[in-house]
Amino acid sequence: MSAAIEVVDALRLYGSKAAVDGVSLSLQAGRITCLLGPSGCGKSTLLRMIAGLEPLDGGRVLSEGEDISTLPPERRDIGLVFQDYALFPHLRIEDNVGFGLAHLTSAERRERVADLLSTVRLADRARSFPGELSGGEQQRVALVRALARAPRAVLLDEPFSGLDGHLQAEVRAAALAILKQSGAAVLIVTHDAGEAMQMADDLALMAQGRILQRGSPEACYRTPVSIAAARLLGEAEVIAARISGGVAHTVFGPLPADGLADGEAEVMLRPTALVPGSGVQASVSEARFVGQGWIADLTSGNTRVQVRLQERPGEVVNVSIDPGQAHIFA
Repeated sequence: MSAAIEVVDALRLYGSKAAVDGVSLSLQAGRITCLLGPSGCGKSTLLRMIAGLEPLDGGRVLSEGEDISTLPPERRDIGLVFQDYALFPHLRIEDNVGFGLAHLTSAERRERVADLLSTVRLADRARSFPGELSGGEQQRVALVRALARAPRAVLLDEPFSGLDGHLQAEVRAAALAILKQSGAAVLIVTHDAGEAMQMADDLALMAQGRILQRGSPEACYRTPVSIAAARLLGEAEVIAARISGGVAHTVFGPLPADGLADGEAEVMLRPTALVPGSGVQASVSEARFVGQGWIADLTSGNTRVQVRLQERPGEVVNVSIDPGQAHIFA
């Protein structure tokens, strides 16, 4: 079966700089793909290229196998939700949601709009204007407007970044349920690793105009293809190692390194990868309480790392490496 949307070797140039550099990406119906990367990496540009708001300097965009690279946005069967929601301030909420439904009769349009607003618990705000709604309510209106025509794909550009923390979690959960129910292929652009891990069925990590890694959130987190990819998904410390006879020797103890050639290597450690209780002695230079444990600076030899511990450490602590939270790059 063809992907709902497939990007093939997409290229976007600004002068001599490639904002999007040979990117390929597939979006499957009924699945949520999160495109995660730092600001300026090209992820929003890629979204705009898929939507038809930005031209391609190379490559193609396919929809169910059909090349739509040169079609205008309104003919791509794609719904859009922008960071600022882009609601029409002079139109009532019901008219914002029904804006793209001119092909329906008035009765059909009213029924469709009413059903959509009911799904996001905003039926009573149908006659309101956008400026009379909260940020969370505006976000929900933008979402159902994008879904009104039952598009093949929905693209969301940093859709929750403008909301406060507690509201962000609430609106995100509601949006996730609506998007899943729609059956559309969904692409969410974000720079928030936690958000991407919570929402994604499929994850794509992007930096400097290129996709570094694709896969499930768990696979990308546990088996990153590079240190850069690892750091996109959260805190990561890097320490030196030497591989010999299938073992990576580090200042904090050995790690299994089956199948890796002897020689110098680097080990990526997640924040809780150093487990206290036994192993190598490390000195503690600072420890700070952060609500769900302690962040501590540990030093062994010439190596210093920051770790998370459940209990407050003393001046020294014995630690060993949990292999499940470490990854070796030979």
